[in-house]
Amino acid sequence: MILPSSLRAVAVALALLLPASSSAAAQSGAAASGAPPAPTLHLPMLRAPAAHAPAAHAPAAHAPPAAPLVAPWFLGVPYGTTAPGDPLYAETRFDLFYPAGGAPHILGLDTPVMPVAVLLHGGNTNAPLPGPEALSELSLALLAQGFVVVIPSFHVLDLFGGEDYLHTTDDVARLVQFLRHHHAIVNIDPARVFCQGHSSGGFHALYLGLNKDFADPASADPVAHESSRPDFLVPWGIATDWTCVAYGDPATNPLISLLVFGVADGADVPFAAKQAQSPTFWVSHPQLYGCTKTPPMCLVYNLSLQTPCGSIVNLHDGKFGVLMLAGIGRFCAQGGAGQPACTDSVLLDSTDAAAATQAVVAWMAERAF
Repeated sequence: MILPSSLRAVAVALALLLPASSSAAAQSGAAASGAPPAPTLHLPMLRAPAAHAPAAHAPAAHAPPAAPLVAPWFLGVPYGTTAPGDPLYAETRFDLFYPAGGAPHILGLDTPVMPVAVLLHGGNTNAPLPGPEALSELSLALLAQGFVVVIPSFHVLDLFGGEDYLHTTDDVARLVQFLRHHHAIVNIDPARVFCQGHSSGGFHALYLGLNKDFADPASADPVAHESSRPDFLVPWGIATDWTCVAYGDPATNPLISLLVFGVADGADVPFAAKQAQSPTFWVSHPQLYGCTKTPPMCLVYNLSLQTPCGSIVNLHDGKFGVLMLAGIGRFCAQGGAGQPACTDSVLLDSTDAAAATQAVVAWMAERAF
């Protein structure tokens, strides 16, 4: 199809300002001089479909239909520090989707600054999207509300090689920093960064919001100067208190124990060490992590499944949502009262996934606009 003139202008600007060879050339020159390469925002080929409403992802009958997606998208935008050809290069790329009327802020194209929703997948693998036809109902609903949607790939862990979850969290932190550093080009508000994650993706979101900030003001890389803390968190079904897990069950050993603690049997891990890896502990002790502003949280859990603490084997158990909300309550009672986390945090039931998606989008939109 023929792109509208405004989008053709963006495409021309990208071709002129960000050629595919620019990143490699910059890295080559930096290597020769001994200096680190300057960070480059390379947006691959611009695409703009006429409309999108795939039957496979159609909303439930009681949900409002998502607006047609008539906006550019970019696949495989690199955000890491590895060069093309590196085996890990593909792990640090993201897919970028704009809402109707939205676009990058390039070549004088004046479109409104938008909030950004970073959607973190679960599991320990990557599945980059072929295009908007594969977008989830949540993604489509967020686009219809006016969010920019970012769907990243990140490091696939070698659990039996000794890698714990932080090797992946490092990538997610870098992504948030990258988006903030390039916010003027991507055309997003760096103070309206939402991190939503399913399963392990939700755990990474909680870590970024409640544990340490990856910002390094002394780094030679200006991207690393940015804060990695999201402004809003939306974890969907993930463990929040590792002291409540039944480690004698095959469902939790050895993979979960290796993922979190780097050992084959979590039963061997001291209670205090389990606490130290738990979001319920992080939110109750912000001073340990230099966290001066605890972000609001939309906790999404299957509340029809709740197992007593100490017997949990399903890391999506609804009890973890209840425990996390209680942790927020402790934070508020201990001096956090008045912070947005105390006034705006909620616990939603995901038993009806379609209804939960609508509620999540409504919560996010209410805080973004």
